[in-house]
Amino acid sequence: KNSMEQLCINFANEKLQNLFNYNVFVKERETYRGEGLPEDVIPDFRDNTPCCNLVSGTYKKTKIVCIFTKLDDLKSQKNATDKKYCEGLIQYFGRKEGKFEGAKNDKVKEASRYFYGPKGGSKSFFVIHFAGHVEYHVDGWLQKNEDKLPLQLGNIIEKCKSDYLLRIYGHKDSPLDEIQSPFASSSMKSKKRSKKAT
Repeated sequence: KNSMEQLCINFANEKLQNLFNYNVFVKERETYRGEGLPEDVIPDFRDNTPCCNLVSGTYKKTKIVCIFTKLDDLKSQKNATDKKYCEGLIQYFGRKEGKFEGAKNDKVKEASRYFYGPKGGSKSFFVIHFAGHVEYHVDGWLQKNEDKLPLQLGNIIEKCKSDYLLRIYGHKDSPLDEIQSPFASSSMKSKKRSKKAT
């Protein structure tokens, strides 16, 4: 049975695929366009950004309450269970495969294409990764999510001078939080730049 650890591994692979797509396809198209060459020689590809956002997108950036955020949100609830967590995911992203028409917004609807629940059950869910459909069983997820850093390590991190470590542990905003998806159209990026300039 696939659990949280497998989701983390598959998410890392999904992010690597996303980076590959960006550098091989998107950047090449920009280069071809800049040099006046025909872009049709670059093959179409599947943008997996919505799948990445489904698993671990920040609400501020994506307008999606992702799989990991929903898990974190249950920490404060006394009567939370793994089953209720899974039911919440299925209610938010939809049980059926395909776009969930009842989604809260377009970003959630797009991410819901990569999610579905099993027929009649609430102990697992499926994510459609770049490599295929994977079922994740949620038994023990709440307990696994309770793992905490030792208090001493947290204190050391707060006092460190490394921006990188401070960003990783949430003590400082990351400059990457403001970067738009690499797959957004160039006109959207230029509009964003012009707003910052004014």
